[in-house]
Amino acid sequence: MKKTIEVQILGQKIRIRHEDEAYVRQLENFVNERIRMHGSDLRSSSGLQVAIRAMMTIGDEYFTAIKEKESVEKKVEEKTRELIDFIDQKAALEEDGWKWNPEKED
Repeated sequence: MKKTIEVQILGQKIRIRHEDEAYVRQLENFVNERIRMHGSDLRSSSGLQVAIRAMMTIGDEYFTAIKEKESVEKKVEEKTRELIDFIDQKAALEEDGWKWNPEKED
């Protein structure tokens, strides 16, 4: 059941409707940490500019994570294909009467 949770970002109170308050607090802390990364900019920039810089940082982290995930998925697919091919080759050889004994392989 969704409830209203009040968070504070850049001194602004915002109400979020969500069922998991702990998750919303985690998001609040994450966003505030990214804003603090640009904290020195607060003296010379508006809150909006700092928020935009923080959003750019979060966006960069997001797209980097997506690329890494896709790379891992591709490697898993390649290794899976290699294993399937290996198993198929061994099965075909065994059908032809060849017995594979891994203990005797060099």
